[in-house]
Amino acid sequence: SDNTTKKMYYKGLRTVAADNLCLPAKVANGHIFNLINKKVDRIFYPSIVFEEKVGEDAENTYNCPIVTGYGEVLKRNIKSDIPIDSFAMSFNYMSGVKHNAYEYLKEYGITKSQVGEAIKFGMEVEYKSIQLRKNLAKDIIKKAKAEDKPLIILLGRPYHLDPMINTGIMDLIYDLGAYAISEDSIPDLNEMNLEGVLPLTQWSDHNRLYLAAKWIVNQNYNKVAALQLNSFGCGPDAVVVDEVKTIVESGGKIYISIKIDEMSNLGAAKIRIRSLLEALNQNKGFNIKPRIYTKKFTKSDKKKTILVPYFAKIYSELLEPVFYHLGYNIETLYHQSNEAVDEGLKYVNNDMCYPAIVVIGDLIKALKSGKYDPDETVVALSQTNGQCRASNYVPLLKKALIDAGFFNTPVISLSSDSFKQGFTFNPIKFLKYTVILFTIADGIMRMKLRTKPFEINKGETIALVNKLLEQLHSDAYYKPPTKKYLQKFMKYAVAEFNKIPVENKPVKKRIGIVGEIYLKNNCFSNNYLVEWLEQRGYEVVLTSYIKFFEYGFYSRVYLAKERITEPDKTKITTGAINHLTIEHYRKLVEEELKNFNRYEKEVLISEALQHKDEPLPRYLQFGEGWLLPLEISEMVKGGVKDVISLQPFGCISNQIVAKGV
Repeated sequence: SDNTTKKMYYKGLRTVAADNLCLPAKVANGHIFNLINKKVDRIFYPSIVFEEKVGEDAENTYNCPIVTGYGEVLKRNIKSDIPIDSFAMSFNYMSGVKHNAYEYLKEYGITKSQVGEAIKFGMEVEYKSIQLRKNLAKDIIKKAKAEDKPLIILLGRPYHLDPMINTGIMDLIYDLGAYAISEDSIPDLNEMNLEGVLPLTQWSDHNRLYLAAKWIVNQNYNKVAALQLNSFGCGPDAVVVDEVKTIVESGGKIYISIKIDEMSNLGAAKIRIRSLLEALNQNKGFNIKPRIYTKKFTKSDKKKTILVPYFAKIYSELLEPVFYHLGYNIETLYHQSNEAVDEGLKYVNNDMCYPAIVVIGDLIKALKSGKYDPDETVVALSQTNGQCRASNYVPLLKKALIDAGFFNTPVISLSSDSFKQGFTFNPIKFLKYTVILFTIADGIMRMKLRTKPFEINKGETIALVNKLLEQLHSDAYYKPPTKKYLQKFMKYAVAEFNKIPVENKPVKKRIGIVGEIYLKNNCFSNNYLVEWLEQRGYEVVLTSYIKFFEYGFYSRVYLAKERITEPDKTKITTGAINHLTIEHYRKLVEEELKNFNRYEKEVLISEALQHKDEPLPRYLQFGEGWLLPLEISEMVKGGVKDVISLQPFGCISNQIVAKGV
C-alpha cells in the first residue's frame, strides 16, 4: 500500500468497528482500501502473536492484542471480493514461522526451501537496517554531547514511525534546535536488563520502552530527556506510560508524553517541546528520586490477614475455606460501593479498564478505613499472565499502595506465580478443593437461573440460594470438600430446588450474557444486570464459571499444535491435569443435575470445538478471546435470540473478540 495520508485514513473510517480504537488501527482500514483500489489478487495481513525477545530477563514476548487480532476484524468489516489472508505466526519461534509460511504459500507453487531462503534474506536485511540505525544514533548522541545540545529520546511503538501518525514530530524537534533519536536506535539497548521494572515484562514493545527509560537514566548527561508518543485508546499504554515516567524521573531526568490522534495541529505539541528544551537548557544537575517498592511477602507474613476484593456471589465466599485448609486467613471485601471506585480513580491510570479501578479501589478503601493494620495485612489479586493488560493488575496494585503510603503492605498474586513470591501451598489440594466447590457453585447458579423467572412465591429462589451457600460455606470450613460430599450436597440442592413451586408456562424470552469475566459475574460492576433483566420477565443464560479455567488449556494446546509457539510440556501437562480434574467433578455434578425438574444440558468446550464453524481462530487468546464468540454461537444454537456482551470501556480485547467481529 502507499504511504499513509489523511485521505487514506478517512477512506477507511466508515468501516472501523469502534470509535475508541487507536489511530494506527483505524489507519489500517484505509490501507486495505488502498490495496483494493489497486486491484491486487490477495491481501496479506498476518497475525503476530509473539515478537522477538527484548531483554534477556523478559518474562514473555507478547504483542499488543490489536496488533495480533486486527486482521480478523478487517476481514469481517471490509466487504470485498479480494481475500484478506491472516494466518498466525510468532517471531520468538522461527521454525514455526517457516512452517506456517510454507503452509500458506505452497498452493502458489512455492517450495519449502524457497520459503526458508526468503525468511533468511529478510532477517539479514532487517539486521543490516537495525545496525545502520544504531550507528547513525551513536553519531547523533556524540554530536549532541559535543555541542552541548538537548538530546530527545523519542519513545513509542513501531507504528509511531509513520510520519502521518507522528505528525512529523521528529522534524519539529530538529527544527527547534535539538537532536533526537528513536528508542529502538539506542546502540546498546539489548545489553541491559529489566531488573526493577514493576509491571510484568511480557510484551516486547513495552520491554523496549522500559530498557530505553533505564538507558536515559544511566546517561551522565543532563540534557537528555524522554518524549513518549502515546495513541488515544491505547490500552497497554495505560500501564507503560506510568512506568516509563517513574523510571525516568527516579533517575532525575525529564519526561513528557504527547497523545497522538488524527488531529494534525502541532501547536500544543510545539509548546510542550519548547518548554522541554528550555528546561533542559536550564538543567544544572540530576534530582535523583530512589524508587520505593512494596514489601515482599515472606514466611513471617503467612499468619497475617489476606484481603481480597469481592468477585461474585457464591464463588467469592468459597475461596475463604479453600485457603483456610491451606493455612491462610483470607478475608473477602464483600461490600462494594462507589467510594471504592473513587479511590481507584485516584490511584489507577484513568485509561485503565474498569475492573482494575474497582478492585484496587476496594483494597485501598479497606486499608484507609482503619479496620485493618496495614503492617499486619497482606493484599491479594488474581493474575492471568495472558496477553490482556489485566495481567498487570498486581503491579498496578503495588503502584497504588506506594502512592497511597501503604508500601509496608505485601502484595501477592493468586496465580501460578504465587510460589515465586513465597506464597506457597499444596497445589493438588488447592486444585481439588477449588474445583469441587466451584463446580457445585456452577450447579447452584444454573438451577437458580432456570427457577427464579418462573417462581410463584417471589423471593423463594434467592432465599434457597442463600441457605445453600451458607451451608456450603460452613461445611467447607468444617471439613475439606470431597467427591462424596459433592454428590451428597448436589443431591440435596436439586431436591430443594425441585420443591419450589413454578409457573407452568411456556419458556420466557431468553437473553444471554457474555463478556469480560469480572463484569459478567460482578453484580456491582454490571449494575445488577441479571436481577434487572429477571425483574422484566427475561430468563438469563450464563455459561459456567469453571469453563474459563479450561479455556487456557485448550489455548495452549492449540498454539503448540499449530506451531505458533514452541510447546511448553510442563504447562501443557499442568493444564491437562487441571482439565481432567474439572471434567471429573463436573460430570458428577451433571449426573445429579439431571434430576432437576428444569434441567438443561450445558454444551462443553470440547463439544463446541468439534463443530466446523468456529467463530474466531483459537490463536486469539487475549481476554475471553475465542471463547466469547464460541459461547455466543452455542447460545444462538440453543435458541437464545438476544445476547448482551459486557465489556469495560476501552477494553482492547473487546475491540477484537466482541465489538470488532
